[in-house]
Amino acid sequence: MPSTNANPLPAFEPEHPGLQIRDALDHARVSSRQAARAMGVTAPTLGNVLLGRSGITPDMALRLGRYFGNSAAFWLGLQEQHDLWHRERALAPELDKIERLVFEAAE
Repeated sequence: MPSTNANPLPAFEPEHPGLQIRDALDHARVSSRQAARAMGVTAPTLGNVLLGRSGITPDMALRLGRYFGNSAAFWLGLQEQHDLWHRERALAPELDKIERLVFEAAE
């Protein structure tokens, strides 16, 4: 299903950001409990993100950005791509019924 917006979503399913966090922690040999403690969240809170059960909230994005040395916008962007990809597919039948607004040229 091709997208008609200016920033089309990828054709492939973007992985949940939790998988990237989990990979980074594994690579650094840091447990999820250690990371959760360092970020000031509970282990179950971070665990739900790592398992893809919870999304990246602005609060979590700020914590992840500080912990990993990048930006909150990076983490929110990953979550947004993931969420939009899934919602676009779920809403496809409804979206296909929406006629695009066409602006008439000014004379």
